Amino acid sequence: MIGMGGGGGVHMFMWGQRGDAAKKRPTVAMYRRLLRFVGPYRGNLGIAVVLLLVSTALGLVWPKIVQRVLDLGLKEPGLLDELVVIFVVVLLVRAVVDGVRQFVMAWTGEKVIFDLRMAIVNHLQSMSLSFFNVRKTGDLMSHVTSDATLVHGVVTQTIIQVLGQVLTLVGGITIIFLMNWRLALLTLVVAPPIGIIGQYLGRRIRDISRAAQDAQGEAVGVLQEALAEVRVVQAFTREDYE
Repeated sequence: MIGMGGGGGVHMFMWGQRGDAAKKRPTVAMYRRLLRFVGPYRGNLGIAVVLLLVSTALGLVWPKIVQRVLDLGLKEPGLLDELVVIFVVVLLVRAVVDGVRQFVMAWTGEKVIFDLRMAIVNHLQSMSLSFFNVRKTGDLMSHVTSDATLVHGVVTQTIIQVLGQVLTLVGGITIIFLMNWRLALLTLVVAPPIGIIGQYLGRRIRDISRAAQDAQGEAVGVLQEALAEVRVVQAFTREDYE
């Protein structure tokens, strides 16, 4: 595992100084640390990428199949049955491929999260007492549980979804160029503004998510302290204050 020593990689990967956390955006170094946890399961990721390529290819030929069903099926009724069979087979194959890919990514994500949480726990055990003097227990617990769950989403969904969208975009534009280059040029003109808007919204959502995680950590910290000192709170009748 990485970052087992004081001030190591896990510490800076999952949390930094409280004042800088809200301003600090993900960096290449942070993603590189994440990839170290994903590395042992690169075989599974390779399988998922191959399945994604198959699924994307089937999705790209799907409109052509529908076109064949509508055009040839109406002109030559004898071919309609064969086209419908192909139509259904493509549907089933893509559904099976997507199902297997999702299972592989879910299993891989659980393994990565287990390794990450163990690394965080081991790292916390190596920290000095001064670290725990300035950190709330509930906040640390939130990092071990909630933050690791967010990483699970990145591993199982975000990475594959982004790759799938890129492949679909490139493949779709290529097909449009082959069918109608004028329409393809129009698509290229419209795409950049949409990409800029998507990037802006993505940053806003990331900032909101980070603020929500910080607020959740604070709430868990207050709850943990209140429950741990419930006898003292009740002894001084401070329930309303808590």
